[in-house]
Amino acid sequence: MSLNEVFSRKVRRAREKKGYTQSQVAEMVSVSVRWYQEIERGGNMPSAKVLLRLLILLEIDPMEFEKEAGINDQVPLSSR
Repeated sequence: MSLNEVFSRKVRRAREKKGYTQSQVAEMVSVSVRWYQEIERGGNMPSAKVLLRLLILLEIDPMEFEKEAGINDQVPLSSR
């Protein structure tokens, strides 16, 4: 599963759990409804600013998302 797919599924589930509509979330994070719908479909990844707003609004734990997405947290500190 791609990063977009994992993120879109996580966002959709969190939105539904909170009882928000797509329109409400789009308005609260300052994007168009169409753009937000594409995020939930996995077609668009949000900017860092919108990503942070979504994580806070929908109470998504970044570490949980990272684990579910299989992102390796062992980033080399230098490129020696």
